[in-house]
Amino acid sequence: MSAAQHDQLVSGLDWCHAHNKIVTCSHDRNAFVFTLDESTDKWTAGLVLLRLTRGCTGAWWSPDGAHAVC
Repeated sequence: MSAAQHDQLVSGLDWCHAHNKIVTCSHDRNAFVFTLDESTDKWTAGLVLLRLTRGCTGAWWSPDGAHAVC
């Protein structure tokens, strides 16, 4: 996994134990959900458009792991 997807400071990170996913958010107003590809043992990033006017300062998974909250 790499933080190269973010242009600015990463301010939030959380791991979902139920689905083995990671969510990151940054001051660049973007969030990424990283999913582990078990065949290659590498993390792939999916961009989440937040449409915020300011940087996101925290990210968490819901208790059941179905949704990420920024």
